[in-house]
Amino acid sequence: MALTGLLMLCVQQLLAAAARYYNHSQKSIELQQSLLAGCSRVAVELGESNYGSIVVDPGPPAGVIFITPRQFDGKTSIVNGKAQWFRMVAFYSDTIKGEPCLVWKERPVPTTTVPPYPAVPPPWDKIPAWQGFGQPPKVVARRITDFTVTDTTPLLLQMTASDESGRYEFIVESRVHPKN
Repeated sequence: MALTGLLMLCVQQLLAAAARYYNHSQKSIELQQSLLAGCSRVAVELGESNYGSIVVDPGPPAGVIFITPRQFDGKTSIVNGKAQWFRMVAFYSDTIKGEPCLVWKERPVPTTTVPPYPAVPPPWDKIPAWQGFGQPPKVVARRITDFTVTDTTPLLLQMTASDESGRYEFIVESRVHPKN
């Protein structure tokens, strides 16, 4: 009887350890997925822009604003071999429903222009203007506790994701060369 009790206790301890490992793995995977999705999205959009149209706002909140040749439907337009510039985009950190997130907003460029590329006009060169803009932000990635873009050549993206307890934290860096 004592042997059966001991065996049951060992099985219970094994199951508890397996459940802890599973929960740890799930949290780690969710944070890593969010971090990589956010970094990929920013890198792709910035990569289609031009150095001259990129504004890094150190914040708070930190963010990056730039002009993109993508139209609102996702297509691009080429005139005489040169991209037309349609949208201004801002990526920045914000708190949505109590959760730190990387968000983005977009708006049209004041006029559709052909290179030379347009600069981001005031007041849209500062993140607070984007926060006050009526359109609600779209969440790119959740649990992003730090987001910075360093204005170097190439641009340096840095993001940190962590869980609410601070027990799990992941950091990713990416270098981006705008092509247009």
